[in-house]
Amino acid sequence: MRISYFFILMLPLCLLGQKNNEIHHVSGLYQDTIKVLWLPSSPEMYEEHYQSEIKILLMPWSEERIPDSPDFSNASQTKAINLKSIKTKLKEDSTKFDPSSLMLNSGVINNQDSLQGKMIFANMLFYTIANSKVAADLNMSISLKNPFDSEFIAYQILYDKKENAIGRIENVELPKFQFDSLKVSCNSKEAYLTWNVSEVKKEISFYNVMRSENSKQYSRINKTPIFHMSTDDEKEKHTAKFIDKNIQEGKKYTYYLEGIDHLGNNRSRSNIVEVNIPFPLKGYILIDHVSFDKNAFILSAQCDKELQVDFDRISKCVLYAANEINSNYHKIKSFKLSTIEFKESFKLKSGQTKGFVKLALVSKSNDTLWSEPKYFFLRDSLPPVPPRNLKGEIDTNGYVRLEWDPVDDNLLGYRVYRKNAIGEEFIEITSSFCAKPEYVDSISLNNLSSEIFYAVSATDQNYNSSEISEWIKLEKPDKIAPVPSFIKKNEISEEGIKLTFQLSSSSDFDHAILQKQDSIRFQNVLKTDKDSTYVDSDIEPGSQLVYRLITFDHSGNTSVSKPYVVTYEPGFRSPPKRFRHEINREERFVELSWANPKDVYAIYIYMARENEGYKLEKSLFTKKESFRFQKLSMNHVYRFKIQTMDRKGVLSKMSEELVVDY
Repeated sequence: MRISYFFILMLPLCLLGQKNNEIHHVSGLYQDTIKVLWLPSSPEMYEEHYQSEIKILLMPWSEERIPDSPDFSNASQTKAINLKSIKTKLKEDSTKFDPSSLMLNSGVINNQDSLQGKMIFANMLFYTIANSKVAADLNMSISLKNPFDSEFIAYQILYDKKENAIGRIENVELPKFQFDSLKVSCNSKEAYLTWNVSEVKKEISFYNVMRSENSKQYSRINKTPIFHMSTDDEKEKHTAKFIDKNIQEGKKYTYYLEGIDHLGNNRSRSNIVEVNIPFPLKGYILIDHVSFDKNAFILSAQCDKELQVDFDRISKCVLYAANEINSNYHKIKSFKLSTIEFKESFKLKSGQTKGFVKLALVSKSNDTLWSEPKYFFLRDSLPPVPPRNLKGEIDTNGYVRLEWDPVDDNLLGYRVYRKNAIGEEFIEITSSFCAKPEYVDSISLNNLSSEIFYAVSATDQNYNSSEISEWIKLEKPDKIAPVPSFIKKNEISEEGIKLTFQLSSSSDFDHAILQKQDSIRFQNVLKTDKDSTYVDSDIEPGSQLVYRLITFDHSGNTSVSKPYVVTYEPGFRSPPKRFRHEINREERFVELSWANPKDVYAIYIYMARENEGYKLEKSLFTKKESFRFQKLSMNHVYRFKIQTMDRKGVLSKMSEELVVDY
C-alpha cells in the first residue's frame, strides 16, 4: 500500500496556527507486525489527546472500502487495545518515559507562549516518527503481531469512546527495496555524501548513514536520523547530503544508507560507495645538480628524510624538462623511488644542450609534491667545492659578522643560509651573491631561541652551486623569555577537568606555574617542572573556567601562555542545595524549599508515600525555590527528591532524599 506524508503536511499546519480536530494516521504491515501511527493535528488537539483514554479496535475486512461507521461489535473477531491516558501514565510512573517524551509533553502542555508551543509540537511530530519509544510513551502508536488472515484489516481509533479515525491495512507486507543514487566525494578533511530523494520520498522519511573502515563491520555515524524537506521555493531540490567530518587522512571508507519509512521501519538500503581519503605527501624533493656523462645526463637528487616513511605511498617519480624556466614542461620519464638520495640518467632531443628540469613525486592517492626547477647545460655541470672554516660572532646589538676561506674557483659569488634550530631547514638570507668571503647579518635578540645557525655555499659562473658548508652554531646573549608552556587538551569527566599541558622546550627551562582565574584574578594552583597533567575537581557543572601557564627559565625570564577556556559540561548539573521542609499542621501544609542553580529552566519534584516508589509529582517551569503541598494526608511519612533542568536540556543529579513525618 502507499503511505502518505501526513506528518510532513502537519508541520505547516501547526506553525501557521490552524486549529484542526482531526487525527492523522498511517498504518502498514511489516515483518508480520501491524503498526499504526497517529498524531493530533494541532497543539490544542494534543491537550485532548493528553487527557483521553484511547482504544484501538482491529478486525478482519474483506472489501477495499471501509464505511464511515463500520461495525466493530463482533467480539469474536475484533481485537481491542486499550491505552491509559498520558496524564494517568505519568502519575503512575513517569520513570518509564523516555526523557525526550517528558520534555516534549511538558513543553506542549505547560507552555504559555503560543509560537513556542507550536514549535515544540512540530518537534514532537518528527520524534514520533524517528523514535518508536517516544511514539509509544505519548500514546501515538501501537505494534502487534498480525492475528488475521483476511485480505484487509480495518481499524478504528477512539478517544474516550468517541470515534476519531477509521482506516484499513492491506494484509500484504510492506516490501524492502534498494535505491542506487548514493555518491561520495572527498578532500583530506571531509567526505561528502549525496543521494536522490525523489525516487524514494513516497516511502522513506528518514535516513541513517552507515560507515565501515574494513568493508565488513558497519556502524551508524549520524547522531539523529537525517530528514530531507524542500519548501515550495525549492521544488526542484531533490538531492540530500551529509558531510562526514570524522575521517582520517589516508584511510579507505565505505558507506551505505538505511532508509526509515513513515512507520519507523528500516525498509530500504542504498548502494555501497567507497572513498579513499587523500594523504598529502609532506616534505621536499631537491635536485642537487645535473651532469653529463657518456651521452646521457645524470640527475642527482635527494628527498626530505620525513618522506622515507612514505615510500610505500609514493606511486612514482616523474622527470619533466623545458627550454625556459616558465615555459611548458614535458615528461621525460617515470620511475620508482626507493631511497631518499638517488641518481637518474635521461636523454633529451638531439642537439639540446641546456634547459631546466624538475621532479614530481606522485602518491597513490594522486597527491603531487614538486621540486624547484634546476638549470643545466652541457659544458660544465660540476659544482665547486663547498666553503670551509666558517666563523662568526654576535655582538650585544644583534649584529652577526661571518667570514670563511675563499674558494679557489671561477665563482659568481657566495650564498649565506640561516636557521634558528637544529630540526629546521636552512633558508637563504642573501638576496644577491656575496662577492667576498664575508657577510654581516642583523638579528633580533628579543625572541624565544638562544642560538642561531649559519652555513654558506659557492656558485660558479655556470650557476652550479656547491653543497652547503659545515654549519656553525652561535650563542645569543641571554635576554629572551623562554618558549611558553601550553595546555594541549582537556578531558571532562564526573571527577572534573583533566588538563594535559606541554612544558616549555627551551633548554634553560626551570619550572611552570598553572593558574586558574577566579571572579577577580588568576590564582596559582600548581607548580611543576615535570608533571604534564592536572585534575581540577573544585568546579560546578556548566561553569566556564579559564587557565594559563606561566613559564620561568633559569635567568628569571617569564612567558605566559594564551588563556585556555574550558566549559565544564559533564552532561549533568549538581543537585539543588539546601533542600529543606517546613510543616504547618494547623494550616495543613508541607512546604519544601531549596536553592536553585544559576541557569534553571524546569524543576521536577518527586514524591513517595511510605514505602512506595517515587513518582513525578510536580513540574515547575519557573525559578521558584519553594513549593507548598496542601492536600497531603496527615499521619503519614512522605519522602521527596528534586531535580532541575537547565535551558539546554541538561538534567541535574537527583537531590538527597528528604523525609517528612507529617
